[in-house]
Amino acid sequence: MLQSVAVLSLLFIAALTGLVLQLTNLSLFLWATMSFLTNPMTLAFLALARRFDSSMAARVNTALNALMLIGSFLVQWLVGRVIALWEPLAPGVYPAVAFQVSFGIVLGCVILAWLWYVGSLAMGDRRV
Repeated sequence: MLQSVAVLSLLFIAALTGLVLQLTNLSLFLWATMSFLTNPMTLAFLALARRFDSSMAARVNTALNALMLIGSFLVQWLVGRVIALWEPLAPGVYPAVAFQVSFGIVLGCVILAWLWYVGSLAMGDRRV
């Protein structure tokens, strides 16, 4: 399971990279791939629960869920703030580079998280 999360996450990163690089001829495939690969990331709940005593599993999953909700809000807010740094072409219409830069920032954060996860696997922390 742990290696599957790493591989599926890497495929997600590849799809997001394609969007950042504006591979427009593949955009439908890339968006579909990202949508499909978001669901397996819920395996993080199982992986994290394994690190704690079974009496704490519910609390750990609740905390992770809360962090994911807060994180989702913050990421969406950050993307919006970065996009708003560009002058709109028309009301509510921003240049493609604004989206490219904001998604690039998200991509950088996702890559750092992936490296942290894979690093924990490589160091033998099999509880992750």
